[in-house]
Amino acid sequence: MLTEIHHSTNRQLLFSFPEGSGDLADQRYALGLTICDNPVCDCSSLYFTLSPWRSAPDDDPDADSDADPDADPDADLDSDSDSDSVEHSEQPVKFAIDINSRELDIQNSPQAEARSIGTTFVETLSEEDWSLLTQAFYQYKRKATDETPDDDIKAEFPADEIERDSTMISFRSILPYAESKILDQDDQRFLVDDLYCVKAKCNCTDIVVRLLDTAMNVDTDERI
Repeated sequence: MLTEIHHSTNRQLLFSFPEGSGDLADQRYALGLTICDNPVCDCSSLYFTLSPWRSAPDDDPDADSDADPDADPDADLDSDSDSDSVEHSEQPVKFAIDINSRELDIQNSPQAEARSIGTTFVETLSEEDWSLLTQAFYQYKRKATDETPDDDIKAEFPADEIERDSTMISFRSILPYAESKILDQDDQRFLVDDLYCVKAKCNCTDIVVRLLDTAMNVDTDERI
């Protein structure tokens, strides 16, 4: 279960392994969370650092309610907090999970011990925990997209295919986590997908607009 403690300058996420988690049962960890800030990267990985939690006498994580999904996702979630209530007596464990598949990201979790703990972590997350992490992920990716200067966006295009077939490029394929454009019509909700010509030496100014039924896109609501 994820809970949080608010300090004067930051908030600290904690994770408690529930009963039935083997040797990890009832152990509490300070949780550090890192998310890729590349606006053109369509990865869905969250990188975690779990550090054993040692609380001061006046710190009571259970006094807080479960982590608030409406809390500012850009608040400090670093487990290396300067708070005096945290003591790191053991090495932190690092692993990654895929927020879409809800599985351990094996490729980005190279250490055997970390994989074992990460697998248990994934298996014990509640729906409320997943909701919090999913919201934090998409809000952070959107913020990174909005705040990255245009000159720093390094998009890659299938140049040969574009020149050969005059393939048009979807805006969402360039910035996959940009804010979605939504159109409601006759009790149906559509995702607006705009495509652009980027063919070399082409002077056209045409834009193709597709309306995608959101009922056919299960992940759309997370990106709206």
